[in-house]
Amino acid sequence: MASEDLPINTDILKAQNAALLSLTNLFTGHKSLTFLIQKMMEVDADVLGVARVSLWLFDEEQEGSELQELFERASGAHSTGAILRKAEFPRYFAAIASTRALIIDDVSDCEAVADMA
Repeated sequence: MASEDLPINTDILKAQNAALLSLTNLFTGHKSLTFLIQKMMEVDADVLGVARVSLWLFDEEQEGSELQELFERASGAHSTGAILRKAEFPRYFAAIASTRALIIDDVSDCEAVADMA
């Protein structure tokens, strides 16, 4: 199906545009990077309609990654600092090496995170 054949959901487009505008407004003030990342995670979770959104960055050696920000939508909680090591979670690191984003609908049925259970 060509992209011009896809139905356009105006409600989704309106929500996405409002989210972009709210993020743009955040960047006009002098806020901390931590504050901005937290707000981006909140907006992402709301627009995507997901329970959790997180940002992980690889360490310099690319032997692990550190949680920079986790937002849990139900509680509104933010957390940071968890560390995942490639040696401990090889299937997870193999999965993220092969894709830009790892989207998991059900962790109990995802081989990439089976080592984490």
